[in-house]
Amino acid sequence: MAGYLFISPWIIGFLGLTLGPLLFSLAASFTDYNITSKMNLIDLENYKRMFTMDDLFRTSLFNTIYYVIFSVPLTTAGAILLAVLLNQKIKGMKFFRTIYYLPAVLSGVAVYFLWMQLLSPSTGLVNTMLAWIGIDGPALLFDPEWTKPALLMMKMWSVGGGMLLYLAIMQGVSPQKYEAANIEGASPLQKFYHITQPMISPRMNWSKLPSLMVQATSKYGGISCSL
Repeated sequence: MAGYLFISPWIIGFLGLTLGPLLFSLAASFTDYNITSKMNLIDLENYKRMFTMDDLFRTSLFNTIYYVIFSVPLTTAGAILLAVLLNQKIKGMKFFRTIYYLPAVLSGVAVYFLWMQLLSPSTGLVNTMLAWIGIDGPALLFDPEWTKPALLMMKMWSVGGGMLLYLAIMQGVSPQKYEAANIEGASPLQKFYHITQPMISPRMNWSKLPSLMVQATSKYGGISCSL
């Protein structure tokens, strides 16, 4: 009973702020509800119009699929690479782990304004540095050809959360396996493919599903007409 009381705030929040609105939205999708009017059942008319007449929906769907296809492998690979580098036993490693994890816990509003400043077409740091070497930088957040790559670049900012997960998994691998590999003269790449990767694969596969769900429903995943 104590356990249920302990998690009750989360359960209440999930039911009231996530599951409840989700079920209401599903039910409302079969009606002509527009907040101010009474609900009238119209069956699948909204879905028919969405799939056959709404160009914005198709654009949004394409952009979401594009974002998921590229963001999940990139963030996963980036998190694993960071975890491997931060799993070394060298002086000051705790400091570097903290630095790389910090972006994952920063306020979303602060991160938004930071990237707006970095990617500003006229005064942004990215285009300013490109101008130093004679390149006329694009409007990364306003040019349809560059918006999706810019969002992927922004997503890489938050790989610290995944890095922490993979780092915890790697630290659970028996050190004796690496010691045996060192005796056999294995290279770092061989140790990763033959020891680290097989040991972390089961947990990696488990973590990919939540990652896919998060990317598909993130604030970037559903961006449509602007891209």
